[in-house]
Amino acid sequence: MSQTMKAGQVQGDWELDEGVRRLEPVERMDGRAAVAGGLFAVGATALAVVGSDPGLLSASAAGVAVAALAGASNRRGVKRQELHDHLTEQVCPVLGLSVPSRKAVQLSGWSEGFVGEPGKVTLVYPARVIPDAIWTGKVTAVVENSLGGRYRVKSLQERKHRLELERFEPEQAPQEEQAISRTRQVVGELLGDSAQVKIELDNEGEPARIQVSHDQGNAMAMANRRQRVQRILATRIPGEWQARWDLQQDTVEFFIRTPMPTLVFPPEEHSSTAVAHEAYQDFQVPLGVDEDGEVLTWFPRKQAHLLITGQSGSGKTVVQHNVAERLTQAGWRTWILDGKRIEFIGFRSWPNVELVASRLEHQVKMIVDAHALMMERYEKIEDGSATLADFEPLALIIDEATTFLKGVDRWWKQVKPKGAPAKPPVLDLMADMARLARSAKIHLVLGLQRPDVEFIGGEMRDNFGARVAMGRLSPQGAMMMWDSAAIGTAVPRHIKGRGTALNANGTPVALQTYLAQNPDPNAPGYDEKATEAVRPRELLYPRKLIEVLGSTQTDIDGDEVPLSYDDYMDARVYVAEDQPRVGGVVDPTVAAPAPSALSALQNLTGSKDKITPKPETRGGIPPGLSPEHVEEPLAPPEFEAATEGEFEGFEGESDEVGVLELKAGDLVLIDPGAGRWAVVQEDPEADAEDEVFLDLVDWSTGEPEGVSLSATEMVHTRRVLQEA
Repeated sequence: MSQTMKAGQVQGDWELDEGVRRLEPVERMDGRAAVAGGLFAVGATALAVVGSDPGLLSASAAGVAVAALAGASNRRGVKRQELHDHLTEQVCPVLGLSVPSRKAVQLSGWSEGFVGEPGKVTLVYPARVIPDAIWTGKVTAVVENSLGGRYRVKSLQERKHRLELERFEPEQAPQEEQAISRTRQVVGELLGDSAQVKIELDNEGEPARIQVSHDQGNAMAMANRRQRVQRILATRIPGEWQARWDLQQDTVEFFIRTPMPTLVFPPEEHSSTAVAHEAYQDFQVPLGVDEDGEVLTWFPRKQAHLLITGQSGSGKTVVQHNVAERLTQAGWRTWILDGKRIEFIGFRSWPNVELVASRLEHQVKMIVDAHALMMERYEKIEDGSATLADFEPLALIIDEATTFLKGVDRWWKQVKPKGAPAKPPVLDLMADMARLARSAKIHLVLGLQRPDVEFIGGEMRDNFGARVAMGRLSPQGAMMMWDSAAIGTAVPRHIKGRGTALNANGTPVALQTYLAQNPDPNAPGYDEKATEAVRPRELLYPRKLIEVLGSTQTDIDGDEVPLSYDDYMDARVYVAEDQPRVGGVVDPTVAAPAPSALSALQNLTGSKDKITPKPETRGGIPPGLSPEHVEEPLAPPEFEAATEGEFEGFEGESDEVGVLELKAGDLVLIDPGAGRWAVVQEDPEADAEDEVFLDLVDWSTGEPEGVSLSATEMVHTRRVLQEA
């Protein structure tokens, strides 16, 4: 076709208009009929009025009806012709025709409706065309695109050069297929079309886990890019998505962040006895449920000691109660240093809790004796008289360690022997046990109100392979616990039992701890039935007491002199007359352990002697001491309740800084009207487009947030307070 043909110049039934093929409109006969009917009606009406002829009025009405019907038919025909011509213009080039021809396209079988949709499309193509599957696919695609429906090949008559397509309603793709297709599309847009995607669906057919192998390693090396991908995915695919990136293998796993429960109860099944060496090696203490719905545990053989921090009311003591109940169910020999003197009252008569020390001098003796036991075991291993498998595990639970040490400092000044160092040796003994006790099968459970550099600074912290921080941490505490000023600083204050802990991979994760029972009958919310359900069913270690000494003694001259440190450390430890009742025993008068428990204990100790109170005890009170000595403990160490300011750990005044000046742990004002702040999770970086994606956690709710800002934008922040 000559490119010089002017617009409007007709050849056959088409024209060239600025390079676009267009068909000339077809004049329809029903349009003329509508006009004629209208003119007839007007004329008949006029004559009827002049001549008062009823017959002419009837003729006028008929003319109006004819005009209306013809007009409607004309409008529908025009619309159908427009569809026909549009398809003809689009499909003829694909059919192999150099010019559009209405003779090559026929539409029939129109559906109901004013215009309707053609149910059948008949196409005539040139003889030179070889109608293979690729060609018919292209033709079908053009027909579907032009008419807006779904069509398939009904027949192909190659001798007549005719292709017939029929309209059909496809079956709705299953929800699973739609979800998979949508997910692959989104991931491809974010991580490249070459990304290999594996999708796991939940019970409702929605994506629950997406595993991707990609070739975007260089781009994803920037934290800003990874955060952007994660946030965009969360906006386009339903669910709260989290990601685990493997930058070495160029893979990423997206998974749904299920809402964490706000209340979880310990497993009903008791911990199995784990005293024998093989059972000890596999023993784990369940602590709660993490953000992935997995049970998080303390594994003593691999994670030597457990550290638990938390302000008053955060749930720290509840975690310690759960640990104590699980250890004693497993038959572990358990010693408890009750720093507040009242938190472990219910464990003073609890199976396999051998000692509970509430008096300060008893607490010091407990540490000294545990250290001595550790050294004794080392000596036996060294001289070959025993191996680690010969020892039973010992758990030493130390609650309120900071308060305990402050009390020891004051007490040491009163009892310090001449020539002894100015500082009490207890902290050094605890540090020794943190380093060495695991190899003697002794494990520490240390409770602190807040992270303290004396206990979790450097090497000391590394020895506590299991760490739990209950409630919200200050940025400084988060640095000591997790090496990040952001992690655990936005734990919701209103959720009891919520904290942060190390998972099996050593990564800090959110944790909802188990609501353990307090076995103290006078404790608020005491539940006798629930307490009995967790009571150990075997007594392997009898309850013991530490001799209560007064503050003075009579010397050989008959003078009253103060007791020394060594006197308190030499206090006798003896078996109590009243022993704990084991689980399943209803009769409260039954105090003796079951024979099987005694046998197990005798097998462990190699002794055939019965476990009975020593003959020199009198009602549990050593000879020479009056009941008054038992009733009058030393003054308890001072307990300083921590007060938490609204912005504890942050600078007092907010500041306006550039977004790239922010650091992990800083607070950012995200809603000035509501006074909402969020914690920056990672140091921000600008991408190639000078945009910064801030990965945030709402400071009040703990929910993840994210926002993209220009690299030059200013934000209001409260900086992490830098300690001198």
